[in-house]
Amino acid sequence: MPPLAAVSALAVGLGVPKRVVERHHKASARATAKPPAKASTDGLGAAAKATIEAARQGHPVLSARELARTYHIGRAKAGEVRAMVLAEADGHGLPGQATTR
Repeated sequence: MPPLAAVSALAVGLGVPKRVVERHHKASARATAKPPAKASTDGLGAAAKATIEAARQGHPVLSARELARTYHIGRAKAGEVRAMVLAEADGHGLPGQATTR
């Protein structure tokens, strides 16, 4: 077999599996695509619930940055949620809010 024919056969032989694997990776990436972010009102409520539950059980409360990233809410809102929950846990509450005890 001439060298040019061998190189051509090798290129075709290795090119086919390469394209098949690339196509498989693209298909699996589309299948495992991240769902769209929830609306901020849903995220805000979920962040508040999770933070209250963590404080109630004595677990560390997530930082504002972690709350914002996890629940897709703004950093300012996440800070407000965190401050509210920590104030409630300390028994202080926020000014102008009634505590529920």
